[in-house]
Amino acid sequence: MDISTTEARPDTLMDVIRLRRSVRTYTDQPIPEEVLRSIGSTVEKAAAAWGMRNARLIIVREPGEVRRLRRAVFSGVLGKINPWILTTRAHAFIAACGYPSSTASSDDRAQYLAQAAMLMEVAVLAAAEHGLGTCWLGGFGEAGVKRELSITDDLRVVAVSPLGYPSERIRRESNAYMKEGRAALRRMELRELVTMMEEA
Repeated sequence: MDISTTEARPDTLMDVIRLRRSVRTYTDQPIPEEVLRSIGSTVEKAAAAWGMRNARLIIVREPGEVRRLRRAVFSGVLGKINPWILTTRAHAFIAACGYPSSTASSDDRAQYLAQAAMLMEVAVLAAAEHGLGTCWLGGFGEAGVKRELSITDDLRVVAVSPLGYPSERIRRESNAYMKEGRAALRRMELRELVTMMEEA
């Protein structure tokens, strides 16, 4: 695989995992309809937490709605940590939502969060397989996003990400990581990241 080309495609799941990074610089290249449908189909077929289907993925692609959603993401206190979102050229957005009232909790752990997170992770990996970039946002104005997307009160927005083709530089770097099997430069070492329990 030639890492200098932007057309390199992952061959295995591990390739997809290595290829995927948080992308904040996009081109304005449109995303083909069949690619968006493929991402949606992958999410539909993927396993769900506890076998339940209490999460939703919303794909926003209409240009006017994308512009308004950028402002909605930036609204509120948490949204202000991502000022770059106001000028992103990403062609679309995805949002993962869950139903708190219809999902059980385990002690203090709300299961709808896990369900929505699993949905989002499948979506971002499916996007990476198609050469698309994402950036799972930790801070966004949930109230603003819900208003813009007409999301009902029984749903919580758990995760939001822009969706689009990364800039040439990001694509070259991602291809290099995938081909060489490298870890991200800021990733913790394996001994810090993973605890291997010894046999008794």
